[in-house]
Amino acid sequence: MTRDEIISGLKFTMDMFLFDPNTGETYTEPRDYMDKITIDACKGAIELLKQNKRKRGYWIKEKTINGWDGQSYTCSKCGRSIHLDTKVEDLTDYPYCHCGTKMEESE
Repeated sequence: MTRDEIISGLKFTMDMFLFDPNTGETYTEPRDYMDKITIDACKGAIELLKQNKRKRGYWIKEKTINGWDGQSYTCSKCGRSIHLDTKVEDLTDYPYCHCGTKMEESE
């Protein structure tokens, strides 16, 4: 399940707690304390899901250093570098930067 699907489900839950199936009316405020607790919890969860949306970036290849068999790459989001020993490592060993950014294959 994706983050957007979870948010959509939480919004649906909030709408259901504001809907009166007997009258077909949709209220603007919760009708009782339990509805308010549920709606507030859904709003809080939605806010957290939106705040924690993972950053996405890519590795930028740097110039090769003379006399070194490795390769350096820089994070497109924070600028931090990684240095690979190309004999034993490649970029698939680093799917995330130290800053938490999820690395994509290219720009």
